[in-house]
Amino acid sequence: MDFPSVVHAVQCAQHIQAQFRTHNAEKEQDEQIHVRIGIHLGDIVQREGDVFGDAEITEALRLNPNLSLDTVKQISPYKNPADLERFLDGLRKAGLK
Repeated sequence: MDFPSVVHAVQCAQHIQAQFRTHNAEKEQDEQIHVRIGIHLGDIVQREGDVFGDAEITEALRLNPNLSLDTVKQISPYKNPADLERFLDGLRKAGLK
C-alpha cells in the first residue's frame, strides 16, 4: 500500500489500530487480533499491481546481512539502469559488497 505522504500513512495506521482496539475490547483473549504496522519511507516502483522500493531491499538486507550486490541487482525492482545504479551506490556507501 502506498500513500501520497507520510502523514496519510500514519493516519491510516492509527485508524487501523483504533479499529483493532474496538474489535479486541469486545472479544475474549483468544479471539483478539494484535498487529504491528511498519511505515517505510522511500521511492517506490509499481509493477503488475505490486509495490516495491528501497525499503523492501533494506529490510531484506537487515534480515539477511550476507546478501551481495549481485543478489540485490537480481531482486531489484528498478528497470532504469540509472535508478538501479544510484540505489546500488547507496548500498556501496553503506558497506555492501
